[in-house]
Amino acid sequence: MKKIKIPTAEDAEIAVIASAMLRGDWMDSTTMVPSDFYYKENQILWEHMQNLHKAKTPIDPITLCQSLEEAGQLEQVGGNIGVAEYTSSIPTASHFKHYQRIVLEMKKRRNAIEAGKLAIQDAADTKKGIKETLNTFLESLQKDRGDEFGLVLMSEYREEIKESYESWGEVTGLSTGYTKLDMMAKGLVGGELIVVG
Repeated sequence: MKKIKIPTAEDAEIAVIASAMLRGDWMDSTTMVPSDFYYKENQILWEHMQNLHKAKTPIDPITLCQSLEEAGQLEQVGGNIGVAEYTSSIPTASHFKHYQRIVLEMKKRRNAIEAGKLAIQDAADTKKGIKETLNTFLESLQKDRGDEFGLVLMSEYREEIKESYESWGEVTGLSTGYTKLDMMAKGLVGGELIVVG
């Protein structure tokens, strides 16, 4: 099986943190949590920034470094210089929402990969029924705060997945003349591209 490249956006993660350091009011408009970030140092920084925000302490490199030092985590994020470099990494803090959207999209993709891995394990377990496996897969997409990606997928595609399972092997499109291909693809359907390798 081909190795999966984990979806990340390091630049966008840094930009979210830098924007919130430069404009603390962004912390009021976000529901992001440390686990939304992929990189450990960014998770640590965001957790400290949230704590400072809850304590109504201004967020800047000085207060952030102080908080990190008190927790013994300053060196984990590159020390004072590492924290200060965040603010010089973006041209403007006004694009926070755009950066945030990128980071959250990558988190949704990582959640989908994890859900897929669990589905593969469940599907290999012959003691579990296929419907149970599909339900577990769809529900696991909601990981982390009821992620709307999972909710959208469940509401829009649950019936399609169910129908696909129930009509497995039936040709619903135009037959290709190749039995195995028809079983896998259900025939040729308008708007679909089938690549055979």
